[in-house]
Amino acid sequence: MRGYRAVMACFVAVALASCVTTPESPGGAVALADDAAIPPNYRELIVQTISVRTNVHTIRRARISQPKELWVGLIAGGNRRAICVEVIRETPITSSARDHWVFTFKNGRVWTAAYSYEECDNYSPFNELLKQR
Repeated sequence: MRGYRAVMACFVAVALASCVTTPESPGGAVALADDAAIPPNYRELIVQTISVRTNVHTIRRARISQPKELWVGLIAGGNRRAICVEVIRETPITSSARDHWVFTFKNGRVWTAAYSYEECDNYSPFNELLKQR
């Protein structure tokens, strides 16, 4: 019976410890949301990232979406505000390869930039990227 009480005491201690709260940061939940906010210069940051990872001279068309809440995976933070970019570029095999990027941000910088099958809407021309050609 003594072993049972010890196990129960440990279980209760763990359960109570998981309920402990810590003091919030000065901004509280707002500070957490702000670190994932889309920065004002997000278009410029996206152009820089794609320019480093893609031959911009092969880009024929580009479109960018409005910010949207997307699932970006556990490591990238779960559901986050994201921007989708569709790039149509020329390759040695085809004249219309489609790259679909999803960008997330943290602390004013690109946090993740990856190819994705995620569908976005509300696209508009992304002329800033085309000017890099």
